[in-house]
Amino acid sequence: MSRMLLLTAVLSLAACSPKDAASPTAKTPPAAMTVPPPTPGVHLPAFTFRTMDGKAALAQINGENLSTTPCLWSITPSFKSEDLKLGDAWPPDGAKFVGKTQHSEQPASWAELYVIDRPERLAQIAALRKGECILVMKGMLGGESIGGPIRLYVEGYRFIDYTPLVTPDGDEASRFARTLWFERISDQ
Repeated sequence: MSRMLLLTAVLSLAACSPKDAASPTAKTPPAAMTVPPPTPGVHLPAFTFRTMDGKAALAQINGENLSTTPCLWSITPSFKSEDLKLGDAWPPDGAKFVGKTQHSEQPASWAELYVIDRPERLAQIAALRKGECILVMKGMLGGESIGGPIRLYVEGYRFIDYTPLVTPDGDEASRFARTLWFERISDQ
C-alpha cells in the first residue's frame, strides 16, 4: 500500500506545473492531480509456515524469498502459479488437503490448499531441491477464479503432516489454524 501512496505522490508532483506548485492559496488541486484513492486488494486469511523445532529457516515460494519461519503467506490477486504438469484431476494425484481459508467479509472469496510432498510423486512433476514440495491451490478471489501449483521450500526442512493437540476452543487453536509444519532434514 505504501508503494501505491508513493506512486500517487510522485504522479501528483509530476502533474503540477511550476505555477500550480507555487500557489499556496489554491484550494482545489488541478484536474491533472486528481487521482482516485488506492483500493486495497482482497486477500485471504494467511497460512503460517512453522518449523517443528521453532528455529528460523528461510522460506521461498517459487524460488523467491518470502521470509524466515515462522512466517505468514496470504493469497492475494498477485498470486502466480508455476507451469507444472499435474494432470486434470482435482485434487491432483498424491495431493493432501492442508487447509481452507475464506474472507470473513466476502465469503465468496476462498481457497483450498493441498500439498504434494511424496518424493516419488514429486519426481514425476519437476526437478526440485531436497525438501521442496508443491502447494496446489484452487479458489475464488474477488469474483475471479485463482489457483495452480507453486513450489515451497523451507531451507533445511521438509513438510510434515502434523496437527498439534490443542483444546479446540482455546487460544492455541486459532494460533495454529492454517499452519503448515516443517521438520528438519537429517544429514543422513
